[in-house]
Amino acid sequence: LLAIPAVMASGFYQLYRSWELGSPIAPGPTALATLIAFVVGYGVIVWFLRLVSTRGYMPFVVYRVALGCVVLVLLATGVLSAT
Repeated sequence: LLAIPAVMASGFYQLYRSWELGSPIAPGPTALATLIAFVVGYGVIVWFLRLVSTRGYMPFVVYRVALGCVVLVLLATGVLSAT
């Protein structure tokens, strides 16, 4: 929920900058991208809150622990660099 104002503010800032003379980015695609980012972000928030209210946080916990284990294995084998 905290990301909504940041996404909207960055979109409006880019929209403002696209109206400057000589800007290579047109205002139309910038406005459309901001609207799409808002709709997708809002949809994901609604979906995640529904998931949490019906199943709890356990699927998210399992996902995070599994992802952490994969990252640790990749770091240990040298596939990923820590820097």
